[in-house]
Amino acid sequence: MRGAGNSVRQTKGDYDLPQQEIAQLRKTNSILNQAVKSLQKENNYFRTVDPAKKFKPGSSKNKAQILLKFVARKHTGKILGESEEMFRNLSEKAVVGIYLIQRGLFKYANSKLAEILEYSVEEIVDKIKVSNVVYSDDRPLVRDNIRKKISGDASSIHYEFRVYTNKHRIKHVEVYSSLTTYQGKPAIIGTMLDITERKQMEEELKASEKRLRQLADSTFEGILIHDKSKILDVNQSVCRMSGYNYEELIGKSIIDYVPSPYKEYVLNSLQYLSSDSHEIKMTRKDGSVFDAEVRGKPITYDGKRARVVAFHDISERKNMEKALHDSRELYKLITDNMADSMWLMNMDLKVLWISPSVERNTGYSLEEINSLPFEKHFTDASWKIITDTVAEEFAPENLSQENTKTTRIIELEFCRKDGSTFWSEVSCRLLRSEEGYPIGILGVGRDITRRKLAEETMKISEERFSKAFRFSPSPSAIALLSDDKVIAANESFLLMLGYEQEEITHYTQTELKIWPDVSSYKEFIGKLTRDGFIKGENTQLVAKTGEIRDVLMSAVIITLNNDKFILYICNDITRQKKLEEQLRRSQKMEAIGTLAGGIAHDFNNILGGIMGYTELIMSQHIKQDNPAYKFLEGILRGTNRAKDLVSQMMTFSRRQEQKKIPLRMSPIIKEALKLLRASLPATIEIRSKIADTEHSIFADATQLHQVIMNLATNAAHAMQGRNGVLEVSLNTMLFESNDIVPHTNLKPGIEYQVLSVRDSGHGIDPEIISRIFDPFFTTKKLGEGTGLGLSVVYGIVKSYDGVITVDSKKNYGTTFRIYIPAIPLVEENKLKKEKKIQGGKEKILFIDDEFTLTEIFKTQLENIGYAVSTFNNPLEALENFKTQSDNYDLVITDMTMPYLTGTDLAGEFIKIRSDIPVLLCSGVIEAFDYGRLNRLGVTQVVTKPTTIKNLDTAIRKIFDKG
Repeated sequence: MRGAGNSVRQTKGDYDLPQQEIAQLRKTNSILNQAVKSLQKENNYFRTVDPAKKFKPGSSKNKAQILLKFVARKHTGKILGESEEMFRNLSEKAVVGIYLIQRGLFKYANSKLAEILEYSVEEIVDKIKVSNVVYSDDRPLVRDNIRKKISGDASSIHYEFRVYTNKHRIKHVEVYSSLTTYQGKPAIIGTMLDITERKQMEEELKASEKRLRQLADSTFEGILIHDKSKILDVNQSVCRMSGYNYEELIGKSIIDYVPSPYKEYVLNSLQYLSSDSHEIKMTRKDGSVFDAEVRGKPITYDGKRARVVAFHDISERKNMEKALHDSRELYKLITDNMADSMWLMNMDLKVLWISPSVERNTGYSLEEINSLPFEKHFTDASWKIITDTVAEEFAPENLSQENTKTTRIIELEFCRKDGSTFWSEVSCRLLRSEEGYPIGILGVGRDITRRKLAEETMKISEERFSKAFRFSPSPSAIALLSDDKVIAANESFLLMLGYEQEEITHYTQTELKIWPDVSSYKEFIGKLTRDGFIKGENTQLVAKTGEIRDVLMSAVIITLNNDKFILYICNDITRQKKLEEQLRRSQKMEAIGTLAGGIAHDFNNILGGIMGYTELIMSQHIKQDNPAYKFLEGILRGTNRAKDLVSQMMTFSRRQEQKKIPLRMSPIIKEALKLLRASLPATIEIRSKIADTEHSIFADATQLHQVIMNLATNAAHAMQGRNGVLEVSLNTMLFESNDIVPHTNLKPGIEYQVLSVRDSGHGIDPEIISRIFDPFFTTKKLGEGTGLGLSVVYGIVKSYDGVITVDSKKNYGTTFRIYIPAIPLVEENKLKKEKKIQGGKEKILFIDDEFTLTEIFKTQLENIGYAVSTFNNPLEALENFKTQSDNYDLVITDMTMPYLTGTDLAGEFIKIRSDIPVLLCSGVIEAFDYGRLNRLGVTQVVTKPTTIKNLDTAIRKIFDKG
């Protein structure tokens, strides 16, 4: 034997085996990769023992049994290198993963294997154990197969398992592996194929087959697949119908289950089955025969031609049809005389029988009914009701129940033969077999056309009511009579009480507290239930904010859907009540104004006399150095103040603006405090802090004096019967932009004169403090006050663009603060120049119904040079003027006189002599239309009471125009 070109002897080497190798041979019956030195020069060789031959130590044939295979290293390296290159190329191009495993570790892996496991080749070889990539549940299977291969139980194994990839995914793989030797040691070489997608498709196929099987088994129709000779598959319905189990049917012929007389007919029928139904006879396992309705269709089953047959047991239906047919005559007598319609149909919606009333109501005969599609007998809306009802009735959850006496009552609109329609209340009963299977429908209909028309009319009426209710301008609400819950309220009602819809509905009126007290509500409901309605009752409701709303409430009990409700309709008269209150106040003010106007006229005459006599005394009888002269000046100041007050009364009675001029507040406050000191009781201490500021205000001195007197008088009343302190202060205040102002109407950046009046009295009740500025509101007893004081103060301050605030604490006193915008100081002596009395020589006709005034002004005017003729009766003056008009240069007349007013008298004078000037004296001059006065010849108007200086000034304006 030669190895690599050398003879056995030449390559013999150490022929005798050492003890170590003998021991190995005993154990394994082979010597793997044992290298011995070659007898040839530098060549090495390998020798192996043929494992097929038993090695017997000591035998003479030992050496002959050893097969030495020598391969020279130089030649061997070349051959091996070429083989490895070829293997590598094949391996890398393989579509399967190739691996070599030794001692549980990958010793070789091609790129496809690395791709399957989602590692690189370098990450696998000599680094990853097989157990690391095998899915945990499949590791026992893999270990068992490896053991079988290593132990020699199987030369090669093919199986499937799951692996973990480097990206934490699970894949299904299929492997073929066999035992080999690597580097002298046992190893496993194999291929791995990724079958994940195939597995998924198999699972989906199994699931699909399972679903189809479940679907087939759950249907009531029997489904059977057969070829020419035998049954291939059936569903559970076939088993239930026939009484056979699945195994008893498979492989048998359909003809085996057909009664003998019908075998030939069924055999022929099966060959030509189509989607059209056929009726055949079938035999059950117990020998009984039943009717079946069958349909068929050719299919391919497992790659072969076959036919699917669908059929269901119609024996109950056939029996029922027969029973119904037999009983038709029995019912004919009854149904011929019924007003209601009655009909019977099978499950194919074929009408089997109708009562004569059906033809009377519809105009169709039985044949005509069946000749038309079933849906043509109904309107579209009613046909949808039918289909929905059938779908619900045949829903699986209803079919599975043993509900054999279900009756449905529905309302349907039928179409007559002449095209008209009518409504019928239809009672339908689904007829079922003993097993619960539907076999027919029995229907009874009653004409309800008139009722539907009435309902439609009622619906229209309710819709109109709903719209009228929702959009009515009158606040309206509906509540249940039984439990008082509000179920609806229109927008006007919600707006009136300030609620949202969800805040008021489903709550009782007691819970909402919309009635001021429960007793008034109970009284209202009692009257309503007794009389059935209430019309325009004056009551009150409470808004969400707590505001009381005055309403005229009407209510009536109505019936909706058999429930009794209360319909409330309100007329919100809150604004009307306020207007009425304002009207009453206005009427009071008007009455006061009328009274004030009448009183003012008399006051003016009295004050005119006082002023006139005082001026006469001062001008003719007392010199200025006489001490009494100052007292007379005081009388004049007082009468002038009284004059201004009377002017205010006249202004108040005519609602006219008082003229405002720049003035200082401090002198007026000090003057008022002097008067107060004399009039207030000694128990009240007056403290004042009046700053002489460099500011004035636009105001009327008399009004300002009135404000101080009113506030001080109220303060004194609050301290009545106790020792107290009245504090009056005046200062200037400027609010910066970041200051917190005491009132929203006060503006930053504006200087205000602030008058403060504080008392230590009993304080104001917090419940009434918001009403103290209302006209006629007073807490004083009858005869102690009118309630106009603070209202007048508030009006005066507001007319000055000012603000009045009040702070009060019970039993600690009250502080009023008045803020009036300030202006730079204007000296009063700069406002007007003092004018002296000029006098004149003109002849004057002086007319006034007050004798005192004519006497005074005649004396005063004549003292300064005028010639004066006086009359107290305007008619006598007119008669005099008619005859002596040329003797007069001027007429001075009072406005308010008996018989003729001043303007009427002036008109008469102008008729007599058109160029005569007329000077009119009146308590209030703002009310006059000066254009009309000019047309009447009135050239000047003087306010009463007046001084001789003012009267002379007016006279000179008439005559000294040039």
